[in-house]
Amino acid sequence: MTEPMDTRMGWVLPWAVRWTLRVVLAAALVGRGLVAAPSHAADTHLSNEEEAAALSVVAKKKADVGEFVVAAEMYMQAWQSFPKESGYLYSAARCWHRAARWAEAEKSYAEFVRVAPADHSQRGKAMRFQEEVRRISTDEVARQKALDDMRQEQAKLAQERQQLHDQHQEAARTEAARVAAQKELHTKLNSSSSDSSSLKKTGGLVTAAGGAVLVGIGGWLVLSGVWAGTHLQRDLDTKDASGKIVGIDRETALDVRKAAVSVQALGGVLMLLGAVGGGVGAWLVLDSRSSVGVAPAADGLALTLRF
Repeated sequence: MTEPMDTRMGWVLPWAVRWTLRVVLAAALVGRGLVAAPSHAADTHLSNEEEAAALSVVAKKKADVGEFVVAAEMYMQAWQSFPKESGYLYSAARCWHRAARWAEAEKSYAEFVRVAPADHSQRGKAMRFQEEVRRISTDEVARQKALDDMRQEQAKLAQERQQLHDQHQEAARTEAARVAAQKELHTKLNSSSSDSSSLKKTGGLVTAAGGAVLVGIGGWLVLSGVWAGTHLQRDLDTKDASGKIVGIDRETALDVRKAAVSVQALGGVLMLLGAVGGGVGAWLVLDSRSSVGVAPAADGLALTLRF
């Protein structure tokens, strides 16, 4: 019977790392309601099973990126923390195997075959891999083939990591381009809005000024008509001893009255138009102070209103 493996073979994580794993896993379990919240914040104790599960999660990530030695050591640590789960030991053996650490792999396979239940799904594979490792240890041709296979696998993993890195870089460039496009659109739209507001304000001032001029001209015409009427009335009041109007003749009086009425009417129209123009101009000036802008948002663009 194969002797139990030296428990010192497993990689002993630094104290700080182990306690960090405990804190993280405890927080996750409490957050999901799987365990009760501790009565004291400093109580982060985990069971051996939970600690082993946390170690195995990290070990798998290491194995996925080709760090087989580190993964094997962490799987061994997980198995030593919770020996009931012999699958950790099998995973450690596979990592030793893929790292070309034949002696550690053979010991781990042998230990797994010894402790695993007879009906374990990986027991038969472990026995075949154990025999393969033994053959590699004594057969130079088989050992060279295994090393070549390991190099090919490492090259494939390196290529996959590079592809993943390139994908992340491309995604980052795409996101940067999207943000830059949003900012450029934001700048253009706000610049257009600013130009439109400036043009509206200028037009409003010009319109208001024109309205004021029309009101002034209209007022002057109305006053001119009133003055003409006053002078006409004074001439009509100039009479001789018999009561006959002598200040102005009849035809001239009719012409003066007609001209005075026309001038007053024209002045009234101009004042009305001037008042309308002034109101429109004032509205344009006030309206130019409000604007609709566009600003970048987390999921696109957002409209902004300014008064």
